[in-house]
Amino acid sequence: MKIKKHKFKDFIKNFINRLKTQDIMTYASALSFYFLQASIPLMMVLVSVASTFLKGNEKIIYEFLNLFPKTTARLIIKALDIMFASSQSTAVTTVTILFALWSATSGVDKLIMAINHAYGLGHQAKAIKQRLMSIIYTIIFIAFIMFLLIFQIYGPTIINILDSKILTITGRFFGDNLESIIDFISSPIFTILTIAIPLLIMSAALGILYKYAPGNSANRIPFKQALTGGILATGTIYVASFAYSYFINNFSNKSLIYGALAGILALFIWLLIVSSLLIIGAELIAAFREGYRDEYFDKEINPTINAENPMNKFVSKIKGKINEK
Repeated sequence: MKIKKHKFKDFIKNFINRLKTQDIMTYASALSFYFLQASIPLMMVLVSVASTFLKGNEKIIYEFLNLFPKTTARLIIKALDIMFASSQSTAVTTVTILFALWSATSGVDKLIMAINHAYGLGHQAKAIKQRLMSIIYTIIFIAFIMFLLIFQIYGPTIINILDSKILTITGRFFGDNLESIIDFISSPIFTILTIAIPLLIMSAALGILYKYAPGNSANRIPFKQALTGGILATGTIYVASFAYSYFINNFSNKSLIYGALAGILALFIWLLIVSSLLIIGAELIAAFREGYRDEYFDKEINPTINAENPMNKFVSKIKGKINEK
């Protein structure tokens, strides 16, 4: 049974209260540290996979670095150059990849803990089980990155083929006038699709993470609510990343103060922003539901059973006496 619904005003109050009381920045700071620690092993796995599936198109990976501030991008480019050179000169063993994958899961593992905290679940899952879940979601994340890279290579070609096919069919059946109108409309639509499709897939991936990653099992949250959190997290991460990159590239003078450490500091702050927004997405989901505690997840809520519970009867009597006074 669904938990009692909030009115929109109550939901906003609950959400704001969670942002104030849930100590988001402490969890985000710890999470960003583990993300930073896991970034090099994760890049090792990505480079290994990209060297296999993207031969001749490795430059696509570098194009994605335009999202980062210039100081951070230069730092990552140096690391990628070394990794690509070593992957070509020496064979990367399966053991190395597995070790790098295991190390890369530390960030996802702490993200699951942060989501559990937002949901009020604590650390329910066993350590081995949670680590296995972290490995699964790390692999899903790598698959998502690979999809983005492949889509960046072949997406425009596929969209151009679809665009030309649509124009050919409309021109054949409806004439040149309608074909020119469709051409005028379809071009910006397909351009928007090239941006929207990766964002939609990222939203769905985060929705799956918010739904299935936490330690509860008997009473999962509805996917609709999980997807809402995923959409919020994806949208805010995209906007915040663009704004942060623009600010660092145009207004910040961190390199004058921190020197060679400016790139690492900028990357850490970006990871802190991303971590905060991922946790806020989980808090948004939690705000949809009243009394976010273990029993609300691990048991189906039955108002009849709850009413017959002796402890609930005792609490109701106490509340009644207080109200009478």
